[in-house]
Amino acid sequence: MRIGYTYSALGDYHSSEIDIVLESDKEVAEGDLVYVRHPKNGEPVLFQVTKVYSHKEARDYEEALIKEGNVIVDEERTTVRAKAYQWGWLDGSALRPLRHPLKPNVPVFKAEPDVIEKFTKPSSGWKILLGRDLSSGIDVELDLYYLIRQCCLICGAVGTGKTTTAISMVARAAQADPPVRFLIVDKDGEYKSLRTIFREDVKVIPWYEFFQPDDIRLEDLLAEFGWQKNWWTSKILMKAFDLLKNSGQQLVKKNLAAAVKAVRAEDTGFRRQDADFEGYKRQVLEAVKSSGTIPESTFQAVDPVEQIKRFKIVIMDLSKGSNGWAKKHVVLTQVLTRIFHHALENSDFGCVIVLEEAMY
Repeated sequence: MRIGYTYSALGDYHSSEIDIVLESDKEVAEGDLVYVRHPKNGEPVLFQVTKVYSHKEARDYEEALIKEGNVIVDEERTTVRAKAYQWGWLDGSALRPLRHPLKPNVPVFKAEPDVIEKFTKPSSGWKILLGRDLSSGIDVELDLYYLIRQCCLICGAVGTGKTTTAISMVARAAQADPPVRFLIVDKDGEYKSLRTIFREDVKVIPWYEFFQPDDIRLEDLLAEFGWQKNWWTSKILMKAFDLLKNSGQQLVKKNLAAAVKAVRAEDTGFRRQDADFEGYKRQVLEAVKSSGTIPESTFQAVDPVEQIKRFKIVIMDLSKGSNGWAKKHVVLTQVLTRIFHHALENSDFGCVIVLEEAMY
């Protein structure tokens, strides 16, 4: 159905964004999809309406009349206009931008459901239903291939249903054929509700069980202690790190403290009195003792890769434990790095990672 024509008050017609003058008996709303015909092949070029407004040619005396309460109704000089930005046109199954210029005053049509479906319906059978677009009555589906190859961002104000939408997407994708595997970083424990659907296919693991002490970086500790690299305390800690690594011992407080005690002044280039150097070492030992990142004793950490291979959904539960965000960020970095490198080396492994908050 034709709703109007392209129009430019300045006389310039661009293909990336169009201005539309609606016919008197037609209407359109923000968010609606419209199209023009491709100037070369006649295919629909889809646009989405971003603004709808009324326009009336103004006369100098009208402002004074309105001030006195007199309004001149002149339908002949009033039009409804709209702005729309380009989606593109379909070249087979690929969405292409229109690169040819549009002629002035070309017809603009309201996109019917069959036209919209060509642009929005996934071509593959590996897809999930997200919901229904109420403006067109069309089911909104997501191609799982693009979810894995790219990403999906769910955003909105507080209480608008972001987590509910994500849980619904995870549940449907995990039931697809073949199923999608997920690692969910759960800040508040909300995703544990997935166990009511998948039961033994869901594994909930407290975040601290993923902790790999030997993967702690010197930078992580410097950030925790608030030290700069050129400080003497940092240089002592750096040398102790090297000694511990060369010894083959695991990074725990007892072993690192012993390495700190073994650091000599000449190892760091310290040239002042020995008493001053021992004072710096005591500061390092106190920092190691009070650290929330360095573990007290050795333990066997959970391997996220093995868990993802065994379960459809692995939930890293951040709501457990009392440690602050600094250590949680360290552990999360370790987990994501482990998954990333394993996926690079093994083409038959992969998963979708769900981050609940943008702060990660």
